[in-house]
Amino acid sequence: YPSYKIPTIHAELSALVDAGSCKGAILYSARIGKGGDILISTPCPACTQAIEMFGIKAVVYFDGREIRKERI
Repeated sequence: YPSYKIPTIHAELSALVDAGSCKGAILYSARIGKGGDILISTPCPACTQAIEMFGIKAVVYFDGREIRKERI
């Protein structure tokens, strides 16, 4: 069952599940508003835990002030 058909799943978790093997990858999290503006895309605590479990080495996201890259 494709994860994109689950209406409550967060984009980060959906990408991890659909990708399968992600060990050592960099995850880019982005949200674009209807007007084209960049919105905060910091992963929530549950997604952060899943990102760690899947072996992602870094996450790139917008925290409301700047684009950040964090090593996991």
